[in-house]
Amino acid sequence: MLLQLGDKGDNVKYLQYGLHILCCSPNGFDGEFGNGTLTAVKKFQSKYGLVSDGIVGDVTWNTLKNEIATIQAQLNKKGCSVGTVDGIAGPATYNAVISFQNKNGLTADGYYGNATKSAVISFQSAKGLTADGEVGLATWNALFSSSSNSTGSSYTRLLKVTSPLMYGEDIKAVQNKLNSLGYNCGTADGYYGNATKNAVISFQSAKGIDTDGVVGPTTWKLLFNSSSNGSDYSRILKVTSPLMYGDDVKTVQNKLNSLGYNCGTADGYYGNATKSAVISFQSAKGFTADGEVGPATWNALFNSYSSSGSGTLPGGSIKVFIDAGHGGTDPGAVGNGLKEKDIVLSIATKLGALLNGRGISIKYSRTTDTYLSLEERARLANAWGADLFVSIHANSTTSSVRGTECYTHPTANTATKTLSGNISRAIASKFGISNRGHKEANFAVLRLSNMPAILVETAFISNSSDASLLKNRQDDFVVAIANTIMNTSTISNAKERIVVSASEYDIGRFKYNFIEPAIKQLKEFKNNSKYKYDKITWLIANNRYSDEDLNNFKDTAKKLDVNLGFFNNTEALINYINLDRSFCKIANFIVFSHGIEGSVELGYSPLNSINELSLTINDIRKINANSFDSSIFTHFYSCNTATEVDGNSVAKEWFNQGLGPIQAAVKKTDYSIILGKTEEEINNHLAQSKEKNYNENGALYYPGLGKDAYWKYFS
Repeated sequence: MLLQLGDKGDNVKYLQYGLHILCCSPNGFDGEFGNGTLTAVKKFQSKYGLVSDGIVGDVTWNTLKNEIATIQAQLNKKGCSVGTVDGIAGPATYNAVISFQNKNGLTADGYYGNATKSAVISFQSAKGLTADGEVGLATWNALFSSSSNSTGSSYTRLLKVTSPLMYGEDIKAVQNKLNSLGYNCGTADGYYGNATKNAVISFQSAKGIDTDGVVGPTTWKLLFNSSSNGSDYSRILKVTSPLMYGDDVKTVQNKLNSLGYNCGTADGYYGNATKSAVISFQSAKGFTADGEVGPATWNALFNSYSSSGSGTLPGGSIKVFIDAGHGGTDPGAVGNGLKEKDIVLSIATKLGALLNGRGISIKYSRTTDTYLSLEERARLANAWGADLFVSIHANSTTSSVRGTECYTHPTANTATKTLSGNISRAIASKFGISNRGHKEANFAVLRLSNMPAILVETAFISNSSDASLLKNRQDDFVVAIANTIMNTSTISNAKERIVVSASEYDIGRFKYNFIEPAIKQLKEFKNNSKYKYDKITWLIANNRYSDEDLNNFKDTAKKLDVNLGFFNNTEALINYINLDRSFCKIANFIVFSHGIEGSVELGYSPLNSINELSLTINDIRKINANSFDSSIFTHFYSCNTATEVDGNSVAKEWFNQGLGPIQAAVKKTDYSIILGKTEEEINNHLAQSKEKNYNENGALYYPGLGKDAYWKYFS
């Protein structure tokens, strides 16, 4: 759509009706785009935050249509029929507005004039809304969802100090709740005065939300679903200014630390250290890595493992089985107020979380206080096909003896014995304690395991100094063991290969444009023997896919045996790239998406081309070049990512920032060939897409190039 000064026709007339109804009068409905219409268009664009150029392109036209469609739907509901709700503001919609005004004793002028404004101000005042005379979202919802009875049992309106004071049962309910929580607001008289406002501010401050003294939906929900001990989910936790604070934050911090995602001291303040730990946890769990603790992240944190006591953390192809010694009825060694079974369980789960964050698949023998026989521990590791077995223990003898040692079976190979000696040396060096070195023994878990196996005697629980280390410095044990494991030759060569699928605004047959070629790429990575130890990861922008789609993607990722993560903004994707990659750098970064000049569009919409899912040139400057391996190769299957504007492009900036070689398109890519190049290929492909609406075998072909387009390679 393009309408501008001098144009004529029905579309101009529809434009004029719509502008008039939305209080930007063009001074008539003659179908001619003259100066009056030009002024009205600029006024509308300015009012709705658009570029005020007086030209009606797709963005302006669709914004107008969306506003009119909302009004049409409500007019139909109120008995003032406009017919079809299509967003086209013709005479029928205009006359319905006139009818509505007549029914409500307003000036019947077909647009939002002073009489209407006065009526709205009166209504807003009565409802405790901002009395500005403008029908925004809050006023609109109050108008068409209003109820004359407010029992105070549910949220119905914004509560704040007004003149005269607001009154109602809902205010009394708020006052009673505040008083019960220790935020004294005086007598619960139902009047919203300064004492109530001050109590609300104190409550909001404690909850880490905006301290405006106004009870909106967020404050209401926290008030009536509040938990004083932080054990239940009550709000989204994220970095704010000032920092959010509370027992729930402290609970999350303690849990993250216990799982090996170090966020420092659990002080109850949600800062960047906590955010980084949350991102690591979310990435390991395949969640959107946004660093915010919403319901899904909360539930995953506090329901991390199955009730059977064992747990698996998917990662790369390398599998490490971690065995926490003893458990249940077998406490292991006891000394200095500590039980071995508790200490080693904590160290084992932290070790697994840390290794998993570095691209290693983890399985535990136990994650709860459960007894397993020695034979069962080995059996679980053998059945899983582990590449390395690590059993965590604490030693015990006379109280004067301290230090660390590590065991293998006498028949272990040289590499395993070297690893054992290196772990013992690393722990001793970390704490400055005696290195008792590599030892050999016929322990059952070492004898019965089919893979390289070591047993770590971390320190002596019977020695008070060592016991203090076991209790207070578990993270240091974990880091020493993990770093040594990661530095073994096989593991240290592991890389991560990332495939990114954007979301697609087209809801027809091309809805999965960016899913099927991603599957094709993932399969090729998995089938390449050179990458057998690498972590293969599929990241999906999830803002336009249904819950059914997301569950299907999880199922597909499981079948492919790849890691899966979701993100809903560019920051989350960049955070994932910028994770600590000391031991698992990115070797491939392949993107399937829309693109425009100057931006990779991971959530493109014709109405909103630059949004929270746009990876712009400025965003690329935020990416850490150290995240990428020296062998890195990046490919954007996205339109215009190598098309230059003012001497720069997305791909050019990527290369100039030191992010490695990249291939991208000048002009448009062509996704029409991914389903097939012949009618027979397309029909067969679609026939295999009935179960999940996309083909789990992947695209037949990678996206090609449009007319006059070409791939440009930067190296």
